[in-house]
Amino acid sequence: AINSLLIVPVVVVAGLLIAVWIVARLLTENPAVRKWVSWMVIGVGVAALLMVAGAWLHFGGMESSSAARIAALQQRGLPTTGEELDAWYALPPGTPDATSAWVDALSALFDVRLSPQQMDQLPVIGMPPLTDVSPGEPWSQAQAVEDILTEHATSLDALRDVSLSGGAARFPISYAPRPLQAKMDHLPQLRNGARWLRLSSEFHAWRQEPQRVGEDLTAMIQLSQANRFDPCLISVLVNGAAFNLWFDALQRAVGVSPLRAEDCERMQGRLANIDFDEAMLRALQGERAMGLTEMRLIASPFTIESRRAYLDYLEYHERQFINPDDPELVNLEDSLQLGDNLVFGRQRLMTVRLLAPAFYHAMKGIDGMEARRRIGLLTLAGRRFVVSHGRLPEAPEELVDWLPESQRDTVFIDPFTQQPLTFVRGEDHVIFYSVGRDETDDGGQIEATVVGDRTEPPPDVGIRLSVLSD
Repeated sequence: AINSLLIVPVVVVAGLLIAVWIVARLLTENPAVRKWVSWMVIGVGVAALLMVAGAWLHFGGMESSSAARIAALQQRGLPTTGEELDAWYALPPGTPDATSAWVDALSALFDVRLSPQQMDQLPVIGMPPLTDVSPGEPWSQAQAVEDILTEHATSLDALRDVSLSGGAARFPISYAPRPLQAKMDHLPQLRNGARWLRLSSEFHAWRQEPQRVGEDLTAMIQLSQANRFDPCLISVLVNGAAFNLWFDALQRAVGVSPLRAEDCERMQGRLANIDFDEAMLRALQGERAMGLTEMRLIASPFTIESRRAYLDYLEYHERQFINPDDPELVNLEDSLQLGDNLVFGRQRLMTVRLLAPAFYHAMKGIDGMEARRRIGLLTLAGRRFVVSHGRLPEAPEELVDWLPESQRDTVFIDPFTQQPLTFVRGEDHVIFYSVGRDETDDGGQIEATVVGDRTEPPPDVGIRLSVLSD
């Protein structure tokens, strides 16, 4: 590849030098001029050859170094091409394969077409915002919601069944030969399915049917994990969007419906098995294969330089996930100048900028998902505590025995700051909250605010838990 790239400038320079020499011989018979032109041609030719040799050594060295790194990735069993990515994207041994059931359940609800009137009436899956729902109080959207849920009850039951089964899916995607052209039809279907389940949970919470609320909320957790083995960043983000819908539904449900202790415990078991970092690492490894595949289609010295920068960038983030204390991270960070917010540092190459995912922002999103997971665990533990003791906890330490044992060492820590999550004991409620993405404590502002025609997300991430009568 290097030889084919350099042969063109070599031939062009050689042709120009020969042309200059011939023209000089034709235009003059002065021996001094002819001698001067000959030496000039020789000098420029030697200089050009030295430059070509230097470029050949430079780019050849980078290409061989990148090839060695790619070979090392393949030896680790990681994909570097679209074909390898297809083979690598599989459910781990022992994971129940519910692919067909997921595809059928999701596509049935995704194909539902809402009428203009339904779009105007239905919250979550339609256009209007979800209005406040209070136990025993009229709900203006209730009739429209009940009608649509009744109409599609069979499809919703199928979605609940596959969600509660605990199985995952290897969705029908092919990354070969061009990974970036792969069709991922299941991603909008997953988010749509989460919306339907949230709408159902809101309705059953208003109807004071805690068992149905528990089923819907548990199904939403599992739905957000159906695509956890997808090897691309967009899947992780859709996973997060579905999980955030669950968190919002839980936030509203605990203020409306008295969740059953057994449902809370079941949801805690599902939450304890979620590992967002693992999903992100898998996505990073898949994205690397996609980028390398696209770079192979562009034959230029810039792509050779880009490949090295791309591998450095992905290696930096991969090492962050595997071992945040890796001393080699400092050298990679200096090389990429990440500390100066120059995402690619001195290697600001357009190919890298186009193909390298924005992992910095995605990692902040992962912190947000993890904060919601931990607060969800604590909220469910708090609800179990209320069911058992008939009162709210006075301190977070009272919740330890109501948490999955595997979570007790980390669940009280805010992933944004590595400091303890905030616990506020009010007169008739408790609040668990994280300082959120801005890493600033806004005093437990966990409710969204409306600014003009926009809804601004709350600066803090949390849930308010009260005592509700069973």
